[in-house]
Amino acid sequence: MSLLAQVYAQGGDVILHTLELTSTAWGGEPIVLVRDYQDHTITTEDGRQLLARASGMAIALPKRDATGAQDLTFALDGVRPEATRLVRQAQEAQAVVHVVYRCYLYSDLSEPAEPPLFLISRRYSAQVDHIEVTAGLFDLIDMRWPRMMYDSNTAPCLEFSQ
Repeated sequence: MSLLAQVYAQGGDVILHTLELTSTAWGGEPIVLVRDYQDHTITTEDGRQLLARASGMAIALPKRDATGAQDLTFALDGVRPEATRLVRQAQEAQAVVHVVYRCYLYSDLSEPAEPPLFLISRRYSAQVDHIEVTAGLFDLIDMRWPRMMYDSNTAPCLEFSQ
C-alpha cells in the first residue's frame, strides 16, 4: 500500500499539492507554488531545496486509466500575480511551460509522497481574475507514426525515386 493510500484510508495528515513551472520565455529560476495558506520549503526528488509559495489554485489531476491522453488542469488566481504574469508572458511568446506536479505530506516535506508528474503545457485560457493551464503527459493518441516524416530534406535519395 502506498503512502498516499494509507493517508487516504487513515487520515490524520494533510496532502500538499505543489507545481513547479519553468519556461524559456522567462528563464532563470522556476516558480514553485503550493496549494496552502503559508509558504513551505520542500525538497525535490533530486535533492534540491525550493521555496514553495502559498497560492490560491485549483488542480484537476489526470485520470489513471488507459485512454492515452491524460491531462492535468490547474487554475492560478490573482493571489500570486508574478506567476500569472509569467504564464501570460510565455503564452504571448508561444513558449512551452514545463510543469512538475508533486504532492507532499505536511508532516514530511523532505521528499514527495509519490513520484512526480512531468508535464508540458498544451492550452492556456486567460480570464479576468485567473488563468487556466492544461498540461499533458505523453500523448499517445495524437502521436504521428512513423515519428519522422521522410521527405527530400531528411532523405535526399527520395528525390530521385519514382
